[in-house]
Amino acid sequence: MVDVHVRHTESQNEALCLEILSMMRRCLAQQADIRLILYEASAAWKICIQAEMLVISKQLICSVEL
Repeated sequence: MVDVHVRHTESQNEALCLEILSMMRRCLAQQADIRLILYEASAAWKICIQAEMLVISKQLICSVEL
């Protein structure tokens, strides 16, 4: 398991991205039900990323106001 809250080197990030792309490629070669799960998961992932970005920008705004 990868701790996403720890900074990683560029090569570690690249390796993780390649691994994710490989898994996605395998999923997209599957039947429609499996692809649907991937699409739904990616939508949920996008929502999580946006929520985290909102929290980060809120923290930045609060730190600037201080």
